[in-house]
Amino acid sequence: PLYVVDITNLESPVHVYPGDPFQFLSDLAKLFLIITGSLLGSAVLVIVIVIPIILTRKKKQI
Repeated sequence: PLYVVDITNLESPVHVYPGDPFQFLSDLAKLFLIITGSLLGSAVLVIVIVIPIILTRKKKQI
């Protein structure tokens, strides 16, 4: 198991993550993937929405 100790407060209980110590890391990796995925998704949405607007504005100017 993975032990996490609060260094600032030595009186605090030690948090134990049961099972594989890499389970905690894999959960962090999943969270990271979810965050990056949502950021990429929103960026793609913005690009898809903005590019046609810019193109249509340029056509109107000509």
